[in-house]
Amino acid sequence: MTSLENIYLANRKLLKRTMLNAGFISNIDEWWHYEYGTKSWANKVGAKKYFKGILEI
Repeated sequence: MTSLENIYLANRKLLKRTMLNAGFISNIDEWWHYEYGTKSWANKVGAKKYFKGILEI
């Protein structure tokens, strides 16, 4: 692995850690895709409401 590839990987790990710590969920199929406040997010985190509290599960 080149040093540039190591930088890319480190940045991906930093992004994931930051987004998860902020309450987002990650998409298993797309490493760059994160969700917050969606129905999928509510199901995964156990929230009863989503989309800014407007919709209920």
